[in-house]
Amino acid sequence: VIRFDASSLPVGELVFSSKTRPLKDIFDLAVTRIRPLFATVPGLSAPPPFGSNARTVLINIDPTKLSSFNLSADQVVEAIAKNNAISPSGNIRIDSTMYVTSVNSLETKVKDFENIPVVSNNATSIYVKDVAKVTDGADITVDYALINGKRSVYIPVVKTASASTWGVVQDLRSKLPEMQSLLPGDVHIQYAFDQSVFVINSAKSLMTEGILGAILTGLMVLLFLQDWRSSVVVIITIPVAILSAVFFLKMAGQTINIMTLSGLALAIGILVDQATVTIENIHQHLEMGKPKKQAILDACQEISFPLLLILLCILAVFAPAFVMSGVPKAMFLPLSLSIAFAMIVSYVGAQTLVPLQTKGEYG
Repeated sequence: VIRFDASSLPVGELVFSSKTRPLKDIFDLAVTRIRPLFATVPGLSAPPPFGSNARTVLINIDPTKLSSFNLSADQVVEAIAKNNAISPSGNIRIDSTMYVTSVNSLETKVKDFENIPVVSNNATSIYVKDVAKVTDGADITVDYALINGKRSVYIPVVKTASASTWGVVQDLRSKLPEMQSLLPGDVHIQYAFDQSVFVINSAKSLMTEGILGAILTGLMVLLFLQDWRSSVVVIITIPVAILSAVFFLKMAGQTINIMTLSGLALAIGILVDQATVTIENIHQHLEMGKPKKQAILDACQEISFPLLLILLCILAVFAPAFVMSGVPKAMFLPLSLSIAFAMIVSYVGAQTLVPLQTKGEYG
């Protein structure tokens, strides 16, 4: 049973392939050798492999032979379960360490199941091979996977809700050589359907939009106010707001993913307005002939409440995300938090950072 979470989605697939081995053997290798290594990667869960039926030892009982020995099928099942198990046998104390010892009676070969005794007495013994036929087979097919047009076995790479997609993928890629060393030479493993590239592309898009927004806003301020120092002040507010929002997202337990990056990209077009309005209003009061400090104070007091109302109106649009539950909350809460943090930091910066920078430049 694996707990499903909307934010715990596959970020890629670990694909197994071989030109010589059947799928059931590849499936068995994936379960017994590779899947346990998932526990060594932080933020990675360990779902079972898909794409093949599990390797199974089939024991087909012959009813005629079974009745001739006056045995039942339950006796055969009980004998196999009893003679194919790991059972504790006691403890061994060495110095100050106590080791738990066990008896391993697991069969290593399919043919060994034929020699399990069903009934033993002083005269004769009846073995599984006397009443049944043992074959190396596979379980009922319950899933089917095609990769590049060919049946394959894969393990979904599923991160936990609090883990970073990029971090999990990079940690897993560093483990691939170790995983390959645990497999036979004719079985190959590769990481496919990498979803971390979308996160990187979103981050690049955010950087591109931030740079373009800063340049275009700075040019507009320079064009209308004829002051390059005011343009620098407006440009500085964008990276400050974005970096501060990322910090608060981390404090809120969010990661850098497509939803948070989309929220930050949406906020860029809004957060530059507050700094621009503040700068323009300070210039207007300076042109009235007021002293520098008085002009900055009057300008900020004049627009602080209107800017606050604008901020609250924008936040009210995303407020329903905080009362959602289930899948919608997992999808839209990161988006809402990123926009909210960026806008709040932008408002605080417009009332504090921008006046301080303006005061220093006009000092």
